[in-house]
Amino acid sequence: MKKLLTLLLVSAMLLGTFASCGESTANADETTPSSADTAVEPEAVEVIEETELTHGLPEKDFGGADYIGLIRTSKLTHFTAEEMTGEALNDAVYERNNTVSEEFGVNIGFVDVEDNSGTFNNTVGQSIMAQDAAYDVIAPDYWWATEVNGWFLNLMEMEHLDLTMPWWCIGWNDAATINNMLPGAVGFYTLDMIQNMNMIYFNKNLYEKLGYDTQFNLTGLYDTVRSGDWTYDLFTAMAQGAALDLNGDGKMTQGDQFGTLSDLQSGRALLWSSGLELCYRDDTGALVATLTTEKNYDIFSTVLAFYQDNTNLYNGASNAIFIADQALFLMSAIGNAVGLRDMESDFGVLPYPKYNPEDESYRNRNFGSSYFAIPITAKDLEMSAVVLEAQNFYSYRDVRPTYYETILKDKVARDEETAEMLDLIIDTCYIDPFFVYGTNLSYVADKPFSLIVSKSDTYASEMQRLEKPVSKQLDKLIEAIQPTVLP
Repeated sequence: MKKLLTLLLVSAMLLGTFASCGESTANADETTPSSADTAVEPEAVEVIEETELTHGLPEKDFGGADYIGLIRTSKLTHFTAEEMTGEALNDAVYERNNTVSEEFGVNIGFVDVEDNSGTFNNTVGQSIMAQDAAYDVIAPDYWWATEVNGWFLNLMEMEHLDLTMPWWCIGWNDAATINNMLPGAVGFYTLDMIQNMNMIYFNKNLYEKLGYDTQFNLTGLYDTVRSGDWTYDLFTAMAQGAALDLNGDGKMTQGDQFGTLSDLQSGRALLWSSGLELCYRDDTGALVATLTTEKNYDIFSTVLAFYQDNTNLYNGASNAIFIADQALFLMSAIGNAVGLRDMESDFGVLPYPKYNPEDESYRNRNFGSSYFAIPITAKDLEMSAVVLEAQNFYSYRDVRPTYYETILKDKVARDEETAEMLDLIIDTCYIDPFFVYGTNLSYVADKPFSLIVSKSDTYASEMQRLEKPVSKQLDKLIEAIQPTVLP
């Protein structure tokens, strides 16, 4: 525990002790009896204690028990490393697992299954039916509907899991909770938590060249974000002002300079960050469909207009154009920073803007993640929970900053505020429940942006058509989200 000393010097002390600001320290220390008698006593030193981040788990030793996770083959590097190799991220994962293993007396192992929902779900189902206690934690992809089969415990009722802590994704887990039942939670144990967060890159050199600080009366985009003034109107005004027909052919093609570049997932993210909401929770916490609200239509119409503006290029060779200094903004994901590391110009990272200046917070979307579930047949529920909590904690404390440095390399050194922005983006994660459970709800959350891509202003009629069937599907989903009672 570190102790920080803050000395509070009151103005009376300064006036009584120091003869003048121009006198030397030696002269200032020489006080006459009369001045010493009348000097105001300094206030007591205030000691502020800064506590080190800890997981808060009890001391446990599970006696060398095997702790087995069922994961996807493509995510092996998120969860395990065979040995130290000198590669920073690999070694951070290795050390995390080793730390948890030694602290809690467990042998951590994994069974990986191909990235196929049928194969994965069959593997889980067979284990549950056999009650073989083969797995202590299970990590499917979010859209495989694994959680609706009654195979998982309610994580909200698990002792030793504190889902309010920063190593869990509160935005996602709130969305995944139905009737106070959370079958699977997202946390920093998977790199999906970081790398699949949508965000906006900006070309710092081009921003300065355009003179936007002067034009918009700003002190840089980071200060604009911090003050809460990073808004949709400001974002789009900057994008429009940055676009140039470089080749003079009278139309915007890939050889020109664009305001923004984006793809499918980043385009969808613009709708959600702007406040699109396909459902709400009533007084009992139950989900109610809200597909056809006026607010949703207004947001849809605004984003449709954004993509009809040819200063914003959709689905082009985005990385190459951005690297070539031919776009001010690149709407993408954190993981895409790997593709920009060799960019000569400096770039920065930003959250998606507020749709309205009065919005309390930014909203940023994760386009997909593994989640963690504890099967109803786990052999030791306390061990499952303790180790899962610890893995997420050490991932947050140790693996997260290593990942930032790995994907951005020298970009972090050039821009020390990048990690601050990345944390803000993750901390303001918002997920619509209809996206989390899209497989069970006709993928209705994907529909609005599909209409935008097809340049079809038919949101109202399409959502009205879907409202009844989706509401019925929601009722079935609510019934399905509960653990099975084994004989």
